[in-house]
Amino acid sequence: MKVSIIIPLYNKAPYVRRALDSIAAQTFTDFEVIVVDDGSTDDGAAIVADYLDARFRMIRQANAGPGAARNAGLAQARGEFIAFLDADDEWLPNYLHDSVCLLESFGSEVAAVTCGYIEYPSGQSLESMWRKRGLSDSVQRVKADTEPSLVVSMLAYMSPCSTLARAEVIRRWGGFYDREKCAFGEDAFLWLKVLLNEQVAFNLEALARFHREDSGLSKNLNGMRPMEPFLEDASEIEAACPPALRNLLSRVLAIRAAKTACVLGYWGHWREARALVRRFTSVKNWQLPYHASAVVCSTPVGSVLGASWRVMSKPFAESRNGHSVVKGTRRKTSSANSTIRILAVVEATNVNAVAKNMFEFHRAANELAQQSAGFPVIDLSLATFDRRNNSAEFVSAARELGLEVDVIPERGRFDPSVIRALRNIVEQRSPDVIVTHQVKSHFLMKVSRLWQKYPWVAFNHGYTTTDRKVLVYNLLDRWSLPKADRVVTVCNAFTQKLVQMGVRSERIHVQHNSIRHEPAVDIEEIRTLQRRLGIKDGERMILTVGRLSKEKAQMDVLRAFKNLSETHEELDARLVIVGDGPERETLEAATASLGLSNRVSFTGQVNNVQIFCAAADVLVNPSHSEGSPYVLLEAMAAGLPIVATAVGGVPEMIENNEMALLVPARNPQMMAEAIARVLNDEQLAQRLSANASTAVCLRFSPENYVRSLVEIYSEVILTAQHSR
Repeated sequence: MKVSIIIPLYNKAPYVRRALDSIAAQTFTDFEVIVVDDGSTDDGAAIVADYLDARFRMIRQANAGPGAARNAGLAQARGEFIAFLDADDEWLPNYLHDSVCLLESFGSEVAAVTCGYIEYPSGQSLESMWRKRGLSDSVQRVKADTEPSLVVSMLAYMSPCSTLARAEVIRRWGGFYDREKCAFGEDAFLWLKVLLNEQVAFNLEALARFHREDSGLSKNLNGMRPMEPFLEDASEIEAACPPALRNLLSRVLAIRAAKTACVLGYWGHWREARALVRRFTSVKNWQLPYHASAVVCSTPVGSVLGASWRVMSKPFAESRNGHSVVKGTRRKTSSANSTIRILAVVEATNVNAVAKNMFEFHRAANELAQQSAGFPVIDLSLATFDRRNNSAEFVSAARELGLEVDVIPERGRFDPSVIRALRNIVEQRSPDVIVTHQVKSHFLMKVSRLWQKYPWVAFNHGYTTTDRKVLVYNLLDRWSLPKADRVVTVCNAFTQKLVQMGVRSERIHVQHNSIRHEPAVDIEEIRTLQRRLGIKDGERMILTVGRLSKEKAQMDVLRAFKNLSETHEELDARLVIVGDGPERETLEAATASLGLSNRVSFTGQVNNVQIFCAAADVLVNPSHSEGSPYVLLEAMAAGLPIVATAVGGVPEMIENNEMALLVPARNPQMMAEAIARVLNDEQLAQRLSANASTAVCLRFSPENYVRSLVEIYSEVILTAQHSR
């Protein structure tokens, strides 16, 4: 007997005939079929009975899960090769013929051959997707320097319905996971051990049909554990792993954990997803690699979310006393990595969202260059403007990160010497690309004519007000931005405005902000903050963070809080308003007139928002206009439930009722009801925070941000080399 085909059957009556017919239609005929009825309660076994003959047989067992069912079939298999087919999938007529011929052609040194499949109900072949993930028609042997993302792609590719393996190999590595019923991953438990120790042939031709109509994890787990077995207990995988591959294995497991959290969060298993996120971001010896950003989950939600995790470290900083240039210690990198020199021109006084994203870019880029062979070294330097030492906080923060900063002194709002100073800096730095943030930097890039000589990427963060100053800003941007090689904006809501300014649509790139998960805040720090704010035991903390200006609409929060106090007397809560700005006196007066002075705290500007998020019970973002608000990412990363207005790029970032509660702008009553829902429904609050925490890891990671921007920088540099 050449091939034993094993089919686990559990309540697949509508589909099993299709699977069996596809076997009967095979052009290769030297096979046996073992159907393992895993305690079905439908008519599936009766349908199988119609096919029973010398080659088709069925065994029965109490329900124990797909891993146990496959192993039961394996115990009775007589074939030299083993093929698996799920009862709702099917093969093309030449699947066995082509797979057997391919495996035999390689000889005994190749353990298995795995092919492509067509996904249904979409009917799409995924070959191009797999090629983008690094797979090809080849024999693969995992080595210590193999990219972890490639190993994860191999593992995802090896579906049971499309993998033919030598029986001795499957038995050598213990078969499928069968100690408990698992929602998924019992097959990956086997295939990962095979990949770490054997050679596997990959054939990207689609020879099977993989049906998702009745597949995948659902909200009803029917007693199965919602976790991949090798993530809960990796000891068996580690024992089977060659010592030289141990470091690689830890990275592979971390990426796979990201995929699993993605699936769990998508299907509403927020407790398990959150636990997984916390585990793999807290265990120090499991370094979470940037390679994960290249991996996209092979689930419906995976194509949207992707998988990306990391553990970052702070770079060592070194300063030159008395000089405006801040010198940083550069990391040693492989000579194989190319270098991209970037000069970022930015007007900044404090560490705002723009500064935070630049700093995250710097740190994540350093890590990527260290960990990913071939990823370019990013040599980032900054140029900023200083009038009356108002940029000291920003420059100091850059110094701590080891960034080089050129400070351009200004004698007033309109100082022509700034243009000459910027030109001199550019000549000294000789950057490969110049990046500008905010209207002044865009304007100087245009008026200095530097855009004619250097590739230029402009960041448009949008304006959330419509006053006279913003009208002037828009006029200046209308004159400057069309000359940029690329314009990066923070949300799709701003793209139409850029097109109206004259920016060509093909030059616009939408890139949401990014954030990293920081270590949990110490409970004593939280208690100290609560005491300072006057929050009593049992009192709930409602937090809002932002510049105190009209468009940020803190007045709406005050009115919502007043409404909440009147309609939900059972809630004992305090409103904490973090931030400063021109509306502070107006807001403080309104607080007094509403009779809320003893229940509202104004903190002023703070640098560490994380501790406030850790102490709060809900974040409220009431803005009338927004781009991609960084405070939402800070709350998501902290696992803080969110109530926000559905304006600007907010609905692009967070899904209503899944990751936050979104309400219309300028509606304090609906805002109050949403806040009450979060505070009164613990299960809702936990689900929102867990889904948001998972999403921030998977969608808004610094490494995804870096890879996307580096691709843009590389494109404009390459284009400039051919045109300038």
